[in-house]
Amino acid sequence: MKPEQEQKDYRKIETLGDIVYHKKHGAGRIITMSDWTYSMETGVTFFNGSRVDCYIGIDGMDHRDLVPIEVGIHKLLAALEEAQQQLTGKNEEIETAYDALDKLQKEFDQLDKGAADDYQRLAEAQQTIARQREALEFYAKKDHWELPQFGRGHSRITSDGGSKARELIRETQP
Repeated sequence: MKPEQEQKDYRKIETLGDIVYHKKHGAGRIITMSDWTYSMETGVTFFNGSRVDCYIGIDGMDHRDLVPIEVGIHKLLAALEEAQQQLTGKNEEIETAYDALDKLQKEFDQLDKGAADDYQRLAEAQQTIARQREALEFYAKKDHWELPQFGRGHSRITSDGGSKARELIRETQP
């Protein structure tokens, strides 16, 4: 409807039967009620043929709220197009969010693999430390340095000849 065009008042006898649109109540047909007030008849027909009618009194309405059905359809199509554009924008936002999520998942997988590798290295280092501690304890025990009774033979350290230390050094070299 053009802005300069006067809005039609559907609360008049000549508008009976006109199909109109109301932004809150939807589409309907102008009718008169038994008390000669004007109403907008809206209804729904179901697949089984039954119909539910609804009558909305328009006498108390601002007549500018009722527009010809063509204008109502135009407004609905414009609203639909705007909603579709917003939906397209939301779809793009969702795609961007999924891309960011994929990137984060890849980073997490790399960190997770790195953590697993770090854990493996830590376990190996702990085993090496345990073997080093065992060797150090062997060499640190005082009774391993003492000669057997009566001065015959060698101490355990002398008998070992450093083999525990050399074995540990060979294991830890890359």
